[in-house]
Amino acid sequence: MMIRTAFLTQAGGSVNRLIGYHLLARGIKLTVQFADPVDAEDFLSLLPEEQRHLCNPIVENPKALASIHELVLKSAHIMEGMDVFIHGNDWMDEAQLLDADPLSFTEVLESRIKQVFLYSRAAGNMMAKKKKGQIIFPLLADSLHYSEFPSSPVYNHSVIAFVKSLAKELAPFRITINALTFGFFRNEDLSEQWKAVRKTLDIYALKPPIPELSDLVKGLDVLLDHGSGLSGQNIHWGFGLDTTL
Repeated sequence: MMIRTAFLTQAGGSVNRLIGYHLLARGIKLTVQFADPVDAEDFLSLLPEEQRHLCNPIVENPKALASIHELVLKSAHIMEGMDVFIHGNDWMDEAQLLDADPLSFTEVLESRIKQVFLYSRAAGNMMAKKKKGQIIFPLLADSLHYSEFPSSPVYNHSVIAFVKSLAKELAPFRITINALTFGFFRNEDLSEQWKAVRKTLDIYALKPPIPELSDLVKGLDVLLDHGSGLSGQNIHWGFGLDTTL
């Protein structure tokens, strides 16, 4: 299936912003949802002029299912379809949040997981009518926690379980549901620390390439180009990931 239209939530986050730019660079009509108008302005300010006609920015952050369903339908109408729905994920360090405020930890996680369910339900209902579509959940590997990257094991495992369940539910409607877990990317804040660690590890004499985050998000192309052929999977993309056999 050729991807012509897509919807991206939480586009204000750094990784989600890069995902948005990549989709637009592919010539995909894209609705980008922001909670903050400043984030929307920043996103558009860096968007090449020739791609702006493809972009439909929306500054709304609905919480109720009816409002989310209305937002999804409105976006699909503006774009004349919705081939892909990507649930943007602001990579958060759950351990840090838990240590700082256990009560807030529970509330934040409950809200994040609830949004996954509500947005996926709205997108799935809309796609089911045409019996085609993809829903994608970008994640960051938990194993990178040991390299000082943010880790969200509760959120990640909740999403992966949800992906498997929703994939079975929507299979009769030819809608595929997958997670895409990213590995290492170049983090300038940790560059000096990595240099010190590399000196103690012989394997780094091989100098494995560490991609920029803007290059890493291109792993989405695996699902954009071939995602109609698999569902209920957690696809790993990048270095530093656990081997699954």
